Amino acid sequence: MATDDKSRYYQDIAAFFLRLRGAPFILSGREIHLLAGWEKQGIPLSAVRQGIEVAFERLSKKAEPGRRPVTLLACDPDVQRAFGQVQERRVGVSRSSGGREAKRAAIALAVKNFLADVPAEWPVLRRAYEQALRLIESGADSEEGLERLEANIEEALAAHCPPEEWDRARRQLGPAGPGGEGKALLRRTALKNIREKYRIPYVSYPYY
Repeated sequence: MATDDKSRYYQDIAAFFLRLRGAPFILSGREIHLLAGWEKQGIPLSAVRQGIEVAFERLSKKAEPGRRPVTLLACDPDVQRAFGQVQERRVGVSRSSGGREAKRAAIALAVKNFLADVPAEWPVLRRAYEQALRLIESGADSEEGLERLEANIEEALAAHCPPEEWDRARRQLGPAGPGGEGKALLRRTALKNIREKYRIPYVSYPYY
């Protein structure tokens, strides 16, 4: 990862964490080391954000008066689980056709197909996919840039998710509910359903 991309990776995670936790927030040496480890593992921003959300949901249920604020270190197990889910989605995907260029071509094709027939229910997504296509076709795409777009797409899906999709996700999770992961698991389930229903493609390399 280039230095600028690495800096943005750290900044994006810190900004997202700060939004959930609130000020004051200064990364400790151990947390910076943890971020470096996530980057070295190749954990995409979407997985980091998902893991942090799950951690806050889980830890908030244990919160007590005077309890120390959530740290990035406490989020690591959930980030690792989210990364494991990304890796599971890669299972069965052929890599024999090879490398970054093949992935870029696959993303470009998926995005073009989506833009050719954007679902009437999701016009809000068009701009993000047009931006993704411009980045890819210009050769200016970076893993971090596409990860940020992926995160924006997920935010748009959640913000415009119809009530019936939330209800559907709740039914899928069963009467016991989503357990310790709470809203984060409900969100993942609803967004997965929407992407499958409307054939909304991913735009970042880890999914290809």
